[in-house]
Amino acid sequence: MTKQKTVAIAIISLLVLSNACFAVKLNQTQKELATIKSNEEKTINIKQPIIEFNQLFVDKVLRAEGEISFDTRLELENKVRELKDAEVLEKWNGFVNAATETDAQKSVKALLGLLAQRMNG
Repeated sequence: MTKQKTVAIAIISLLVLSNACFAVKLNQTQKELATIKSNEEKTINIKQPIIEFNQLFVDKVLRAEGEISFDTRLELENKVRELKDAEVLEKWNGFVNAATETDAQKSVKALLGLLAQRMNG
């Protein structure tokens, strides 16, 4: 019986030890998951205004049939400034201040490319 008790105690000890290891690993994994979720939320919060500006630009400028109204230009200008991204603002100003239609098209491509880069990165 003593040998059986020793074996039983050893098995129980191993099971308790393995449960403790699993508990520690679970705790670590939960912390990692919380960090990932937090980073994801931060990324979404950063990208959301860029996505909204991009959608507004496409809807109000690229799909426009005719001249863009002053109110629309003002709305776009305010939205691009709210992004607080100097490079996007620079591309926007390049588009707004384009002297020719060809320059405007090049500026639009540069602006949309940069916006896509910001949304992906």
